[in-house]
Amino acid sequence: MVNHFECVLKNIYRRDNYTGNTIFGVETDEIDVRRNRNGEVVCEGIVPNWPIDLQLIIDGEWNEDGTCFYIETAKPYTATEELSKKLIKRVIKELKEENEEFKVGSNLTKKIIEVSGPDILKFISNSKSLDNLIDYIKVDEWKIIRIHESLASITESYSVVDFVSHFGCSISLCDKLVKKYGTTALRRLKAHPYRIGYSIGMDFCSMDKIGKYRKFDPLSKERVTAIIYEALNSLLKQQGSTYIIQSMLKKQIDKVIKKSSYPETMIPFAYIGTILGKINGIKTEIATNGVRIYRTDFYEAEWSIAKDLSRLNKNKKAFISDIQLTEMIVKRELEFKMSYSAEQKASFQAIKTTGIKIITGGPGVGKTTTINGLITSYMELFPDKKIALAAPTGRAAQRMWDITMIEAKTIHKLLDFKPFEIDNEESGTYRNKDNPIDADMIVIDEMSMVDTELFYLLLQAIKTDTIVLLIGDKDQLQSVSPGNVLHDLIKSGRFELYQLTKVYRQKGDNTIIDNAYKILSGRMDFTKNKKFEIVEAESEKEAVNTIVNKFIEWFKKEDLKKIQILSPVKSGECGISQINTIIAKEIRNELSESSSVFYFGKTSYRIGDKVIFHENNYKKDYYNGDIGYVTDILKNGIEVEVGTDIKKITGDALKDITLAYAITMHKSQGSEFEDIIIMLPDTNKNMLNRNLLFTAVTRAKNRVLIVYTNSALSDSIHTIIVNKRYTGLVDKIRKVMVD
Repeated sequence: MVNHFECVLKNIYRRDNYTGNTIFGVETDEIDVRRNRNGEVVCEGIVPNWPIDLQLIIDGEWNEDGTCFYIETAKPYTATEELSKKLIKRVIKELKEENEEFKVGSNLTKKIIEVSGPDILKFISNSKSLDNLIDYIKVDEWKIIRIHESLASITESYSVVDFVSHFGCSISLCDKLVKKYGTTALRRLKAHPYRIGYSIGMDFCSMDKIGKYRKFDPLSKERVTAIIYEALNSLLKQQGSTYIIQSMLKKQIDKVIKKSSYPETMIPFAYIGTILGKINGIKTEIATNGVRIYRTDFYEAEWSIAKDLSRLNKNKKAFISDIQLTEMIVKRELEFKMSYSAEQKASFQAIKTTGIKIITGGPGVGKTTTINGLITSYMELFPDKKIALAAPTGRAAQRMWDITMIEAKTIHKLLDFKPFEIDNEESGTYRNKDNPIDADMIVIDEMSMVDTELFYLLLQAIKTDTIVLLIGDKDQLQSVSPGNVLHDLIKSGRFELYQLTKVYRQKGDNTIIDNAYKILSGRMDFTKNKKFEIVEAESEKEAVNTIVNKFIEWFKKEDLKKIQILSPVKSGECGISQINTIIAKEIRNELSESSSVFYFGKTSYRIGDKVIFHENNYKKDYYNGDIGYVTDILKNGIEVEVGTDIKKITGDALKDITLAYAITMHKSQGSEFEDIIIMLPDTNKNMLNRNLLFTAVTRAKNRVLIVYTNSALSDSIHTIIVNKRYTGLVDKIRKVMVD
């Protein structure tokens, strides 16, 4: 049978939209080929997301029984006006699906063909093609540019995929490369694999493989710079720190080199030091614990935070007298039919003057009642003044809204963040010092989740003479992203701090709260009942089976949204990836009769699946920790319901989302669920600690099931993690805000 032939793409049987590995059917006039029952030749290989009816020239090898043709190269070409029209229409349709503002007339395809001629791909490869389209077609220029980019990416993507796929890169990364650099993408990548690779988020190993293939000098400045970035960013991400010390960087660089394509070529640290001082994105600072190495954005953010905190706390203005506060406390006690404790009464001082105030407290200490009292009193005293409530995640903001009966937003929405692009680089406009948040009192809940970058954006948008209440639980986990803001503010000793510690007996069963505080105290004498169960499993396999069976049992009796599985780890038999795969398989028949499925990497999605976002995307308006449900399967992605909003997740955004029947304990911060199932495996003891388990248990409102293996439960309760995050915020606050 032939190993080279012309054909037409007719069917996509299965496609992994992350790797690009595709099983597809083609029609060909070639005689010496094996066809399936549809008369198509079945092919498999890594190819771009090409449109149906696109003509191809393919090379490859047949499998042993001749039923599948494995692609080595596949090059598209369009030789007729009819195929060019189909290609243009497909591009326009996809652009409309991605952007609701992309509206064009039905005759646009005809106008493009009038300019391009019958072969659109050949026309697009001409360097003057974009100018010709813009000059001739009277449509918004940005729309023509997007169409041109999409068409150009089809031709360029062939070359890019053919080259890059050999180095372990995903198809989504190829798409990003082509989108950013157009027809020069491959040429740029070959010339500067480390610089260009870094700009599109390529992992260092892939960059280094390309660098070695291109015979780069392992001691070249471009490669060494990439190694420094890789070492620094990986440490900051692992630790949640805003800087690392010099000795840590050296050790991490050694680790990167050992896993690189040049493992035997060690780089003298003196040479690294000379390059380190010249990198624009890195800043060094001499401190008592050594030389601190920052990413410039974190360094500048910490100084900005310290200065804004000082600005907001200077010249505090008092609007309320002690007599008025006493009157408000009495009114609230009568209104709520309760008596405030001395700690709670003291916290009313927080609304007496402007500036930064911190209120901390765990579950059951009356924090909600206290905050409601403060907000109600302020609104009663100042009916004309404006108040704004916000939290880091959508779920936390919604819970805040439900409790206070006042609209609460995510911090990003409070900042009115509106992204745009300049030269393919994402930027944005938002509230800032020149356009501050229109509020006289701002209340931020779940402060333990707020990272350095978000706090920096928030503070610069708060006008002077504003009351800022920062609410949080100091015993909760730290923010997922770098920073340790709440702890640093408390440690600095420069702000009013009100700590609520007295635990109140609530109406009904207090088992969950009581057991949560036993965890914090290092005790294991738990109260066990239907609200709080603990099961010891003999093996990880048994633990997973127990969790899956209990989840299905609960799922058959109540809403899926009420149940959440939590695990400290992502991978392994007890990791969330494995559990999600099993749970999804078990319940999909219950969720939907639809057979539609979308594949991305190792994950498949169907209608009804529960999903979670892992990154912030200001353009598509989803944020790290948002949980949603798949409502539709699109040709190039999925549609997700998040709260009351529907998001279309396509292209590069697909890497930001995963299944969420099981999520990590860190990702559960700021959320509440009726029922929680907690997995505690003993194979990852470095992930087990008291605060992690406390956070997991306190996510539940109704019942908790803990499933553990061997000593995992005891290890969790008796392990106290001392804060290992390196941040310079405390030092900077104290330098700026001198007593």
